[in-house]
Amino acid sequence: MILIISFVLGLLGVVGFNKIYQYYSMDLPQVSITNEDYPEITRIYDRSGKLLYEDIGDEERIYMSVEKISPQFLKTILIAEDQNFFTHHGIDYWASLRAVWHDIRRGGLYEGASTITQQLARNFFLTKEISFSRKIKEMILAEEIEKKYSKKEILEFYLNKISFGSNIYGIEAASRSFFGKSAQFLTLGESATLALIPRSPNTLSPFKNPEELLKKKDALLETMKEKKVISDDEFEKAKNEKIVFESRTHEISAPHFSFYVLNNLKQIYSEEARKNGLDVVTTIDLNLEEKIEALLKKTVEQYQKPYHINNGAIVVLDAKKGDILAMAGSYDFWAGSYGQHNSALAQRQPGSALKPLIYSLAIQDLGWSSKTILEDKPMDFNGYRPKNFSGTFRGKVNLEAALVNSLNIPAVATLNKIGIQKTVSALENCHLKLNPDAGLSMAIGGSSVSLLDLTSSYTAFTNQGKCLSPNYLIRIKENNGKTLTNQEGGNASQAFDEKAVSQIDSILKKSLGNFPLTKNLAQDPMLKDAGVKTGTSNGPRDLWSIGYNSDIIVGVWLGNNDNALLRRDVYGEWLAVPLWADAMKIAIQNKSAQVVFEE
Repeated sequence: MILIISFVLGLLGVVGFNKIYQYYSMDLPQVSITNEDYPEITRIYDRSGKLLYEDIGDEERIYMSVEKISPQFLKTILIAEDQNFFTHHGIDYWASLRAVWHDIRRGGLYEGASTITQQLARNFFLTKEISFSRKIKEMILAEEIEKKYSKKEILEFYLNKISFGSNIYGIEAASRSFFGKSAQFLTLGESATLALIPRSPNTLSPFKNPEELLKKKDALLETMKEKKVISDDEFEKAKNEKIVFESRTHEISAPHFSFYVLNNLKQIYSEEARKNGLDVVTTIDLNLEEKIEALLKKTVEQYQKPYHINNGAIVVLDAKKGDILAMAGSYDFWAGSYGQHNSALAQRQPGSALKPLIYSLAIQDLGWSSKTILEDKPMDFNGYRPKNFSGTFRGKVNLEAALVNSLNIPAVATLNKIGIQKTVSALENCHLKLNPDAGLSMAIGGSSVSLLDLTSSYTAFTNQGKCLSPNYLIRIKENNGKTLTNQEGGNASQAFDEKAVSQIDSILKKSLGNFPLTKNLAQDPMLKDAGVKTGTSNGPRDLWSIGYNSDIIVGVWLGNNDNALLRRDVYGEWLAVPLWADAMKIAIQNKSAQVVFEE
């Protein structure tokens, strides 16, 4: 009771006001509020400016100036929360005394009677503790806020800060979440509905208790009519207005790529740096992405039953820049838990797909050529006895024949000649991190790689031996317009000399015409200048095809997330190459239509 009496006397300024003020002011923060104190949304766009995803983080909020907010909502929120907002100086003393009197009669602190300014002070500077001391601090801060900011500024800060439940903060995010439109266009009925939610976001949630919310909406409209804030006609129209709540969904396009970008941004920029919100223009081409996703889904559906293949991934890169143009990370992003797994980033065994890089090193470092004679016969490398996929041996073959026919023993012998550590170090320049513990089996897929990294390593064959890292960025700006990053392609490393990759490039461009299964593809005008290499891991468990022309590189992987065996007789040339060819043709057709978003 003593505390309550002291509180009332403090409000009246009759006894000890200065002492109370000094005591509770000692540890209060300095009042400072700007629109930068409101976390903003990070938005990810494709290369032409199409929105892919909005990352709302812990707080879904879109800052809105008070001039743009519907006048209908401004009227209703003031009646609902603070009818004397424009006449008090931060504290409504009569309302506070009335609340205290009710609290005394009920024996505790129940009614807050907080003005909009007091609520702003609490939301920015204080905890949610229910106590008289916090109430006094709230009042002191409210007066300081009123001295420093105009009523318009205070109202704008408040309307962008208040909670509407869940992680929805501010009127613009609430309007979009509940009604699917901007707060600029709220009707009187919608405004009266939204204005009530901040009082009790959980119990008045439109999705949990819509009947109670709409009942209170009518009561608020009645109050507005009684106070002559709205006319009788406006009241009748708003009361009879049909209120329709939108279902809450956050759409996402190119989902695997969008989350890949978001995860990278979180590693590059701190939470504080992302607080201002980022506008991220990426390299992805949404038109191409959607076609590639549809192709992968259709193909895996065809392969599932006969070949025991339940998943796949496709990556499309710009051959000259290393830009990621498409990334389909699974058969279907929305299909159960495995769909969310991005197989384009997963570490898998590449089979023979590394052989072109190893032979490029041999030509460069050992002075070999495509005509160098190699031995395809049983060999023992300190107990390691590799075998060919066919189970047969061809004797003496030149390097070109060894690569075209993807012979394992010559590839292992070549790696042994170059040296494991030297090969690992050299391929790091192609942004491949190979595990040296795999030993000589690395030559035939013993060390795992991701589809994205392996596909990007083939930029060596389109850039005179330079490997480009996969690039996903064109431009990053803060929401306030400040440019943080402009990116021009991936980082380049000279991994091979031009002579070496030129010879391997020539071999790879003959591959389609060398086998009955792919000869028809070699005749396709769109693929006539394409080079390609396949890979099949032990089991088989993984089917690969990586191929390119001067403009586009496409990488394909087929398999199962749980590493389950595929049908025993399948291999990359049979199933992965046709998928690669279809993706390649789609990408080639789409190339001429690419548009980069310019501001």
